[in-house]
Amino acid sequence: MASLLGVLAACGGGAEDDASAPLHDDSAAISVLDGKITRSEAIRRVHHWLDIKPPYNDGSSGDVPTTAPDPDGRPYRPDCSGSVSMAWHLSQSYTTWQFNPSQSQFVRITHVIARSALLPGDALVIDDASGDHHIALFDHWADAAHTQPVVDEEYDFGRTEEQRTWSASKASAYTPIRYNGIVDDPVKSYGTASPGLARSADGHLTFYLTNDMNGSAATDFVVHYGNTGDTAVTGDWNGDGHASPGLVRTEDGHLTWYLTNDMNGKAVTDYVVHYGNAGDIPVVGDWNGDGRASPGLVRNEGGHLTWYFTNDVTGKAATDFVIHYGNAGDIPVVGDWNLDGHASPGIVREGLDKNYTWYLTNAMTGKAVTDFVIHYGYHGDIPVTGDWNADGRTNIGLLREADKNYTWYLTKGLTGKAATDYVIHYGYHGDQPITSNWN
Repeated sequence: MASLLGVLAACGGGAEDDASAPLHDDSAAISVLDGKITRSEAIRRVHHWLDIKPPYNDGSSGDVPTTAPDPDGRPYRPDCSGSVSMAWHLSQSYTTWQFNPSQSQFVRITHVIARSALLPGDALVIDDASGDHHIALFDHWADAAHTQPVVDEEYDFGRTEEQRTWSASKASAYTPIRYNGIVDDPVKSYGTASPGLARSADGHLTFYLTNDMNGSAATDFVVHYGNTGDTAVTGDWNGDGHASPGLVRTEDGHLTWYLTNDMNGKAVTDYVVHYGNAGDIPVVGDWNGDGRASPGLVRNEGGHLTWYFTNDVTGKAATDFVIHYGNAGDIPVVGDWNLDGHASPGIVREGLDKNYTWYLTNAMTGKAVTDFVIHYGYHGDIPVTGDWNADGRTNIGLLREADKNYTWYLTKGLTGKAATDYVIHYGYHGDQPITSNWN
């Protein structure tokens, strides 16, 4: 097998549309070389190359580097099969031929699976007599019919690692395969996000939080925290799986974040973070997948939106991610749109017809491209986001005011024209809406 490492299969697969921006990953390996690896780790590893963008090189070009590092610095060949080798944490950069289970002269490290059985971290390979040789890591399906795969791939000179959506006809020419060492992730339990609000009275803020997801909601938690004029936020600040209140206050032209782990009575501050300037729009999310929420902000720069995220929850925070996405006038939202454990940006834009269109991206660096487009809401609605059905993926929703009362309309749809799945009556005019998993 080692003697064939110099015989590199070409990775040209033909141009496809819908390239996606990279995802951030800064995690070290959990697996060992040539050992068992979970699907989530394989995806995190390949997303590392989406982040660092190594230029394609099958070893025949001296103009670009012949290797690129995995998250731990181990070098791999930056072509199609090298990318998959890196994702599966193999001890060498295999070739497309070696990944093809039909090549009986090789030790088989993969096996053929049904197309309907494809899961994140599997692969699609073509290696035929006509000279078409290519392999790509399967990420997820782009369509409900499971005909258009979204893949992570190195595929041609002049390109870098990319995430692309293949057409059904292109995908049909490829054989679905599975690495013999890949294992499913342990089943993770996700909590359900539900409504909350921060109400100003007598110069102070009171947070009212409910676990109800239908009808007229009853309050389950009451927390006294903050002052009138503070911006209410919420997040899981300590990684215990439960969200709690926070507030953002403008002090001397800068933003100070006060965060508490308390969920009852008069709260005390557990974290103080200095991050942002007056006029920035605060947002909160788990930017690095560590299970803890941290601050972010959206800034209008020259008519365009720049997103700044930090992983810090104490002291003077440093920026860890910078993303360019959206225009002045867009309403910022955040969420884990693709179930990768990382929150990323989204915007809500009002059209000339007064209807809302949601544009969501999985990108966590640079100039982002749109991954999801949803039509939901109308002029005057307040956008909200949360995991309404406890599947780990963030959904969208809106608040609509009528007769000074709030009605929450929440949908599980993440593409096309969304239909409402939940209707909740909670809150009234002047309340600041918040959402998260309170229990």
